[in-house]
Amino acid sequence: MKVRYAVVVFGVAALLGAWGDARVSAQSPALRAAMREKLANTQSMLEAVVRSDFEGIARYAEPLSRISENEISLWQTPSDPTYSQQATLFLLSVRGLREAAEARNIDSAALEYSTLISSCIRCHTHVQNVRNVRLDLPPASPFGVPGR
Repeated sequence: MKVRYAVVVFGVAALLGAWGDARVSAQSPALRAAMREKLANTQSMLEAVVRSDFEGIARYAEPLSRISENEISLWQTPSDPTYSQQATLFLLSVRGLREAAEARNIDSAALEYSTLISSCIRCHTHVQNVRNVRLDLPPASPFGVPGR
């Protein structure tokens, strides 16, 4: 069971890392830095989960738990319930990881880590889809004025 979780989690984390590097970012420098830090901590946490390193799980969960609901609300413009839902799931998963580390329960830690990564994927997919929405204007007239 541990091996199966490790394979799934490793695959998802690898995809997240490759996906994050291949995309052109519309994020502010501060948000980009925060997301990079989150990615680094979640990737390091993967190794801790695979190795049943409960101290490591707790150590990497700590910086992830510092993200406040206020920060989450500042990152979205305008307020977006889907984004808020995924961010909340992220925070609940981080709490679950800390609790699993304290209880020394690797199955719970693996499940929480999987939920954490899923929330990242769903949130980034949602944000990308929202950002890719566009309005097609009617063709320009010979005078360069749209729709005339």
